[in-house]
Amino acid sequence: MKKLDDKKRRKEIEAYYAQLMIGFLRTLNVRKIDLDSASKIVRKVNDTGSDQPRAVLAYHLALMKTVFKFSSALTAPMIIDSPNQQDQDTTNVAAMIALILSSRPDNGQTILGTVRLHDQVVEDGDVIELVDELSALSPDQYPGILDTINPFLAMM
Repeated sequence: MKKLDDKKRRKEIEAYYAQLMIGFLRTLNVRKIDLDSASKIVRKVNDTGSDQPRAVLAYHLALMKTVFKFSSALTAPMIIDSPNQQDQDTTNVAAMIALILSSRPDNGQTILGTVRLHDQVVEDGDVIELVDELSALSPDQYPGILDTINPFLAMM
């Protein structure tokens, strides 16, 4: 606990987060935000309009990268559903997707749900295109998935 509460370590973590957050805000063209308060880890993003989804994304990506750098704890995947909130223009939504793809941690998983990639290319990950409306699996996939899951269900 003493190591975790070390003031020098805390300052290092806060400085790392602030650097990421400010860089991400600039990358995402978020203009109407107080950078001093946005660079605090406990910051609640209160912006409105089309800047808000970009500011919230910057916050979560900066927080995720900070956690991965300074913690050895098991982390859940980062799941981002529909980054194109509040009808971002094509430049901003492309920048959002590009930042999501470029800021993924090497030892973590990022899941992005989106209708379009807005000309962004996933070079080091898998793109799964869902083709059946309102379903992640095609009906012909159910038997194979059930065969895989049944042993686990039997153990429960």
